Amino acid sequence: MDWLDTQTELEKPLLEVTGEVVKELVDDLLPQIRLAGIENGGKAAVNVEITFEFINDGAEINATGSTVFPAKKAHTKAVL
Repeated sequence: MDWLDTQTELEKPLLEVTGEVVKELVDDLLPQIRLAGIENGGKAAVNVEITFEFINDGAEINATGSTVFPAKKAHTKAVL
């Protein structure tokens, strides 16, 4: 993992791809988010877990998002 210390040029693409991954999750969960807002006085919560696995000269990003009510879970993955 020594290469990771010197890969500062990986940071901006990693941030951009992570944003796209989270955007996909929210898009998948939008019906539940909207319904939760209707049922909960305009409030909705989404739990998001993002894991990064640095391999070779890139990274694999796995993200899981979920709503509590109405319950739904979504998963997405990207490779950088």
